[in-house]
Amino acid sequence: MNLLAIDSNAPWQRQLLISLTRVVDGLKVRGIRTETVSSLRNGIHKEVVSSGNYTESRLVIPGWKLSPKISSWLITKQIKKTSLETGKLDAIMYSLPHYASIAKSIKDTPQIYYSYDPYQHYRRWDSEWILEKQQEMLLACDCSFAVSEELSNDFRIYSEKPVIYLPNAIQESWITDVERISAEPIAPGTAKTKPRVGCIGRITSDTYDWDLLDSLTSKNPDAEFYFVGDKSYSTPELDFRMEQTLARPNITWTGFTPHSELPAHLSSFDVCLNPLAVSDHANRRSQLRLYDYLATSAPILSTPLSEAKSLAPHVTIADKQTAATILSQMLEHPSEFVSPEERKLFIRKNTWEARASQLWATMQKFFR
Repeated sequence: MNLLAIDSNAPWQRQLLISLTRVVDGLKVRGIRTETVSSLRNGIHKEVVSSGNYTESRLVIPGWKLSPKISSWLITKQIKKTSLETGKLDAIMYSLPHYASIAKSIKDTPQIYYSYDPYQHYRRWDSEWILEKQQEMLLACDCSFAVSEELSNDFRIYSEKPVIYLPNAIQESWITDVERISAEPIAPGTAKTKPRVGCIGRITSDTYDWDLLDSLTSKNPDAEFYFVGDKSYSTPELDFRMEQTLARPNITWTGFTPHSELPAHLSSFDVCLNPLAVSDHANRRSQLRLYDYLATSAPILSTPLSEAKSLAPHVTIADKQTAATILSQMLEHPSEFVSPEERKLFIRKNTWEARASQLWATMQKFFR
């Protein structure tokens, strides 16, 4: 059985595909990682990974702005080449609406659309063009998967074909790593002097709720707020706002941290924080950090995003009026906000292996 994934650029999508090969005996997945000419000129090179029955190849294309026709032709050529190499492609999975013209041209192979984000909200992408291509993709594919309930509902407006909600998840190894590190004795001289409120993930100036963070940090001056991740800039006004908040005396910003080092940071958090501002974009995303937080034994505080609400009671929801008070209570009485055994059971039902099983439950009818 052979599945071709175009493209496999997102790390979490790759993790889903690798997990799929582990839960389905005999399934081989080929991933195509596309790179544009401009990214190569800028020195950006995407890692190509192979693991068991999952293999990746790199394909350089001109890009969708420079030459969409040539880009589509090159990908179609790669599909034909892969089909010849494998003998038969049982299904093709697309992860971006850019491939709609390719999906429309293929008639003899089952096709799946997996949308891991609400792409129409990407800052540098043409939202009207993305929505147009996404509708074409939904009509061309036999079924679609969306990463949030709200995005799933959007898709069902345009397609009568199956649309399945498939949120993000966590690596099984992460759960083990966080548990192991948390159980290790604290080295002399490394103990925290203040309770730590932690946040992991890219810090984007136009997606964080800076008013909320100002309130939390000013009303909890004895806590250390720890931000782990690189910065992403948008407008001068919002960029200044971000820098102003991160410069507060009880905020520490670590900068970029390799993914493999995040469990150590998570293990040090007394409260895990998700301070993303509520918006149409954020409500259509599945926040990976929330699943990472669920691997810890710390209380989790989040703004009232749609997907965060779906994780209650394991995630506590608060607005600007109540967040500072709830955070203080979490720091003083953390056990009131966490049921350790229930959380362990919950997070182990939300691993990438579990998601792969859910994905296969729908996909398997294409593999005969």
